[in-house]
Amino acid sequence: MANRNADDGGWLLGMAIFAGGWLALGCQIYWFLRDNIWKPWSVLELLQTIGKPGGWLFNPKSWLGLHATLDFLPLSATGIIVGYLIMALANL
Repeated sequence: MANRNADDGGWLLGMAIFAGGWLALGCQIYWFLRDNIWKPWSVLELLQTIGKPGGWLFNPKSWLGLHATLDFLPLSATGIIVGYLIMALANL
């Protein structure tokens, strides 16, 4: 494995996304074990949290398939997979 330093932004970005995916999954598991209710988090929910209210994320009038896909994709799995891919590509 190559040495990592602060200048390796692609690998660090991938690691942050990867860790965020595992953190999201850990929170979901914790809340399920505590309350016996699985709270699904989608990529769309994250984007709505950081996005501007009233825009396409909340009321789409076009690209309805993309909106439905973002609502379907689980945040934890997407973060883990995308983070891993970014780290792998940064290591090339």
